[in-house]
Amino acid sequence: MAITQINVNKYSFLDNQFPVEIFTSHKGTQNTDTQLSIYQNKNRVFTKKLQFSKQKPTQTIDLKLPAKAIGNQYYRAVITPLSIEKNTQNNKKDFSVEVVDQQTEILILSSFSHPDLGALKNSIESNKQRKASIIIGTGNNLDFSKYHLLILYQPTANQATAINKINSQKKNVFIITGTQTDWHFLNKIQSSFTKKHTKLTENYLGVFNANYSGFVTKDIGFEQLPPLKDIFGSVSFRTPYETLLFQKIGNTTTESPLLASYTQENQKNVILFGEGFWRWRMQSKVAHKNNQVFDEFWGAIFQYLVSNEKQQRLHIDYKKLLYSNEEVIIKASFVDKNFQIDTKASIWFYLTNKKTKETKKRPFYLENNHHTLNLSNLNTGNYSFSIKVLEHKEQFFGSFKILDYNIEQQFNTADLNSLQKLAEQTGGKTLFANTIETNLQNFLKNDRYKSLQKSKKITKPLIDWYWLLGFIILSLSTEWFIRKYRGLV
Repeated sequence: MAITQINVNKYSFLDNQFPVEIFTSHKGTQNTDTQLSIYQNKNRVFTKKLQFSKQKPTQTIDLKLPAKAIGNQYYRAVITPLSIEKNTQNNKKDFSVEVVDQQTEILILSSFSHPDLGALKNSIESNKQRKASIIIGTGNNLDFSKYHLLILYQPTANQATAINKINSQKKNVFIITGTQTDWHFLNKIQSSFTKKHTKLTENYLGVFNANYSGFVTKDIGFEQLPPLKDIFGSVSFRTPYETLLFQKIGNTTTESPLLASYTQENQKNVILFGEGFWRWRMQSKVAHKNNQVFDEFWGAIFQYLVSNEKQQRLHIDYKKLLYSNEEVIIKASFVDKNFQIDTKASIWFYLTNKKTKETKKRPFYLENNHHTLNLSNLNTGNYSFSIKVLEHKEQFFGSFKILDYNIEQQFNTADLNSLQKLAEQTGGKTLFANTIETNLQNFLKNDRYKSLQKSKKITKPLIDWYWLLGFIILSLSTEWFIRKYRGLV
């Protein structure tokens, strides 16, 4: 029984659920029941019963765990060992995820009320890290700086001041058009696309583009959703774009986009050519019994639009979970105000063992235009650290954990193939524990293993025994003197 691999994202947002994929295996031939558990700080947060057999020796478990606290969160997956299992070290495996708190403010601006507005708000706020506000009107007096994303629903000319302000602040925008969109105004207010429109309306179905590369997403059954309605006409883009959904009119799929993304001057944009978002969300709920599938698709779009990465000058690369046999390598790169690598920067590392409170201070050394630090001989445990650039305000805080590791305990069976090859090369045989008595009899009958007795005879002259020779001479001399004294000689 073993946990062979765990896949998990590096980051998750607070109050969200992050996916975990666990691969398990069993090398026995009997039907076996066991249990998979996941612990955090000795608290069990997940459990599931597993069944293995000869026909089903492996299982993959997909689950989601809640992100309830900010910072690095450490978990341990454990499979309950069998009663006859001797090596249980590979029945457990640790993993970690960093939970960040990033509340996202999204504004929905429209000149009029529409059911799509409420559906958009509900879809956005299905993720607790996102908050949506609906403003009906021109939006001329709004402060757009606090919003991470602006959704312009069927823009009209009375919103010209607000849209000019949004463009000047380089805000990311999600545009939704429909039957009440002022296309004369929309063609003039931006330079990314134009639409040759008519006074007629048309119903458009969506066809998913599996080759879309802007971000990871999947088809949620768009061709089974109700059509969106928009003013009929052809759209021409003046800037590079990618189509996420193609327009389908009746039974004909066109090359025209229904949903597309494009970037202009570092400003991310997405446009949906059609109203009826609320119908899509309602029909998807009927098909999937909930709104989760639908909201996850649009959540990927919202995440793409709000993920403007700040230009940080100090960048750190390190592992948050390591084994004691691994090298702890931390890399840092610092750029100047022009975002060029600053090789003259003095960067220092401050390490603290959370249990013993022991602290260390080490400088980074320059290697291939990057600053590198190799931390060796660290004991197992939890560590927190800070990185500071001297003479600058930039600093970085982080933490990592070092686990105990014994390579021999990672294997639950002997390497039979290697042992058999070794026996063949040395003229031996492969023997097993269940044939001990037979093996002993074979050893006893084998002539190569007969008992041998050896004897060794050593002859040494008496003259070499100096102490014995001296003793004999002393005895004879003593006898002569005694006889002489008594007159016997």
